Amino acid sequence: MAYLLSELHRCSYSPLGTGSLLSPATQELRLNSVQPTDGEGSAGYGYGIAQMGPMYGHIGELPGYNSFMGYDPVNDVTLVVWGNLAPTADGFAPASAVAAALVPFIYGKPAQDTSDDIADTEDANGEGK
Repeated sequence: MAYLLSELHRCSYSPLGTGSLLSPATQELRLNSVQPTDGEGSAGYGYGIAQMGPMYGHIGELPGYNSFMGYDPVNDVTLVVWGNLAPTADGFAPASAVAAALVPFIYGKPAQDTSDDIADTEDANGEGK
């Protein structure tokens, strides 16, 4: 178990991103095993690794906590997000949501306009659902 942010960085960069603990053949097999989980354009999952956009990594959780660790081998970018909130019963993972929101800033692209999403969280009285 990793306790420090530097340990999470080391775990996501080295073994997950570069495959440095694996033979080149095993790393190639692992990366080639990634398949979309929910249709085209979704995150993919393979042999012990997930691909979320340009990043390879994984999410993790313990009761009350959630994390995302990803590494983009093309741009040499590592992203680690810790959250002190466990995923919800319907599978919403807070750390993954924060990571997805940060990606546009990391890659210098404008953030997606989510202003319409505010209406989706309000009921007929204008109160949060």
